[in-house]
Amino acid sequence: MRRSDLMEVTESLDPALRPVLLRETFTRGGHTVIKLGDTEIEFNDNFRLYMTTSMSNPHYLPAVYIQVNIINFTVTFEGLQEQLLSAVVRQEKPQLENQRSELLESIAADLQFLRDLEDKSLSLLQKTEEKANKRAGNLLREYLSEKNEDTLFEQYGPGRLNDVLKHFYLDARKPDGEMYKVNSLDSFRYSLNRYLKAPPFLKEFDIMKHEAFNESNQVFKTALTELKANGKGATQHFPIISEIDRTKLYSSTFMQTNSPTGLLNKVQFDIRMYFFRRGAENMDKMTKDTFIVKTDPKTKTKYVTKEMDELTKNHRFNDKENVTAIMPEQPDSPSCPVAAFQKYISKLHPKCNRLWQRPLGSFYEDSASWYCNSPVGRDTLAQFMNKLSKLCSLSQVYTNHSIRATGATILTESRYFADAQIMSVTGHKSVSSLAIYQRTSDKAKFQMGQIIDAAMNGRDPNANALPAPNQQLTLPSPVQPLALPTSARSSTMASTSQVTQMTEFRNQLSGINFNELFSNYDTVPQMPVFHGCYIGSININMNNK
Repeated sequence: MRRSDLMEVTESLDPALRPVLLRETFTRGGHTVIKLGDTEIEFNDNFRLYMTTSMSNPHYLPAVYIQVNIINFTVTFEGLQEQLLSAVVRQEKPQLENQRSELLESIAADLQFLRDLEDKSLSLLQKTEEKANKRAGNLLREYLSEKNEDTLFEQYGPGRLNDVLKHFYLDARKPDGEMYKVNSLDSFRYSLNRYLKAPPFLKEFDIMKHEAFNESNQVFKTALTELKANGKGATQHFPIISEIDRTKLYSSTFMQTNSPTGLLNKVQFDIRMYFFRRGAENMDKMTKDTFIVKTDPKTKTKYVTKEMDELTKNHRFNDKENVTAIMPEQPDSPSCPVAAFQKYISKLHPKCNRLWQRPLGSFYEDSASWYCNSPVGRDTLAQFMNKLSKLCSLSQVYTNHSIRATGATILTESRYFADAQIMSVTGHKSVSSLAIYQRTSDKAKFQMGQIIDAAMNGRDPNANALPAPNQQLTLPSPVQPLALPTSARSSTMASTSQVTQMTEFRNQLSGINFNELFSNYDTVPQMPVFHGCYIGSININMNNK
């Protein structure tokens, strides 16, 4: 017998197998023999011993690796079916099998290219962050040098560093003497904190949170107030993600669901968009139970909704949050947000309860988990859209709040929903705060300019207040004059005549779309007469005179 199989072995091997595994043979009577126990057995050099285990992740000691060659692979029922089908196709349709092999190689090459691209992007981002940290350290060192102080601030204790920062926050200036902007000073503090915490210094204190830095942090707030008073404040612009950039974003490899990073980006973007997330608020506190997939009992449509309330900027303590947004499925779309969410949840690490987990560096498509047993950091979540904009080469760098602003703008511009309805899903507590998303389009601004130009040049600026829409709408002339009764001597005749005339009048108006004529932005280049309203019914009162 030249082959033998052992099934279902454990992580430890029977010592009796040692002579076979190590090939402890010797020659007796011109024959090669091996001793098993007290018995000598003739040994064939072509003998092979195969051992298998169904353990999903066995851990063998180095002593086992010395004795055997270990091949790490898993055979599943579905995989075996595919292999058998491939064997049949190879026999019956060799051309198809060759095409399949080429396609698999192409897919593998594309996946490897994607991994390499992700690694390069992450490496570049890491180097950029390291440069910012180093610049912050050098900036503080230059300041200490100008003050004739010890420049080795990395060796300072919390107390001394706190004293230095109190003066630096107020004294910090650019090389030309100009004051820094709020964002620049804020970025400096973040970068300096990372610089001190990174190797080789590995400081355990946090200059933004540790109580030893309470005084310097209070001075920091004062410095920001002074900068704003001097016109150096940060302007809070949340640009809307353009339609072109949205298309580019969803077609990017960094938003595809066939890789851990792409799946994480896709689901996080969808959650931020559909649930109108405010920046990084509470993102790091989300767990696997924060959202749940439900099915509408009437339409059988699946959707994702929030399962747990949370404290937010506008909803504190006993103020129950009343945000009821949902994320519906799109069964025929490859970008279905519900399908992506369900896949993401199924690939999360079972021992980590956080919703946002760090993706693995390498993975297999059929692996049970694509993510590490550690959550994504708060700073990474805060820079999500900023980094994604750069990775996807969008037309500009967007912020996390841009996603929320985009969703709110889409709803306000649709004119299908009242402000109160939109506020119930965005979480805004006043119409005035929602009004910032009612932006004026370039087309509308151009039309405003035309009106001003008409007024300045002596033309009637209201001449085209209600121009004809794309399809001209005209009021049809009645077939015959509408004669109203002049006497009430016969109430029955008057009533009958009114009903007849009103019926004729209604028929004459049946072909007119009043919404298109009076309240549609697409057909009215200026502010519509009834903008924001929907004309659902028309009441006509006909009085006898």
